[in-house]
Amino acid sequence: MRIGLVACCATKGAVPCAAQDLYLSPLFTKSRAWVERHCDQWFILSAKHGLLAPETVIAPYERTLNRMNATDRRVWGDRVRQQLESVAGSRFVALAGVRYCEPLVGLDLERPMAGLGIGRQLAWLSRAT
Repeated sequence: MRIGLVACCATKGAVPCAAQDLYLSPLFTKSRAWVERHCDQWFILSAKHGLLAPETVIAPYERTLNRMNATDRRVWGDRVRQQLESVAGSRFVALAGVRYCEPLVGLDLERPMAGLGIGRQLAWLSRAT
């Protein structure tokens, strides 16, 4: 099974809703469209909640791995790895930045946009979707 992993983003709606609809950035929107088309299942890598099923209802929040210290990121990563164990045996495709992918080292993980800046990621997603 191929599992898509999409990083959360700063641009969010103002009211609680399904996680898949809370995040509003163009990068998230295009990443969502890509994983919905190319993966069997997908999840959101949330800096606050860890691994989120797209239909999980959550409230807006302000938290990013980029502002967490190394210890907090390690705790977050351990939590996400534990959550991913429920889908063991799967191949993962991460559409996420380095901080979100660091804890996933050792998994069967593909990062098709690794090393690309946001503009190039958007262009890649536009061509690939």
